[in-house]
Amino acid sequence: SELAADLRFQRFVQYAFHRQWARLRAAAEARGIGLFGDLPIYLAGDAADVWTRPDLFELDEHGLPSRVAGVPPDYFSADGQLWGNPLYRWERAREEDYAWWIDRLRAQLRWFHLVRLDHFRATDHKTVRKPRAHCLGDICHGLERGHPPMVYPVKNLLRPQLRCLFIELALDFIANDA
Repeated sequence: SELAADLRFQRFVQYAFHRQWARLRAAAEARGIGLFGDLPIYLAGDAADVWTRPDLFELDEHGLPSRVAGVPPDYFSADGQLWGNPLYRWERAREEDYAWWIDRLRAQLRWFHLVRLDHFRATDHKTVRKPRAHCLGDICHGLERGHPPMVYPVKNLLRPQLRCLFIELALDFIANDA
């Protein structure tokens, strides 16, 4: 195929990256340093995961987002933000016990010692079909390590309902300076 050479090159690049990252992680561990990763909750519409698992996303018949992510007005933006990332079909993810989510988090935890779930606040709005408490708990606690080495947004940036959820699920917050 005309893309065969490009595919082989991309595989090599990924192989080299994984080898180098494994050495970096081992060197950090040897020095008592933990690596802190950032996992965005939403993916770009053209991301590989959206392309390979369209059933997990709110897409139309052409594979384009039918609903998109953003955040309501807040102190960052008086008008709110519209990011354009496809929303998740949480009901579909639940049917497979959130396996895709758990695999995604496990992959991050192979690279990092601690992972921050970025932009989780975007799920906290009345217009979003957000994951319920059981969903977030099942995903995080589906990891074999027990208490997940994950942190979430700063406490004072969350509505009280989300703060209670994180406390109920025994999940950590990023330190709050305010």
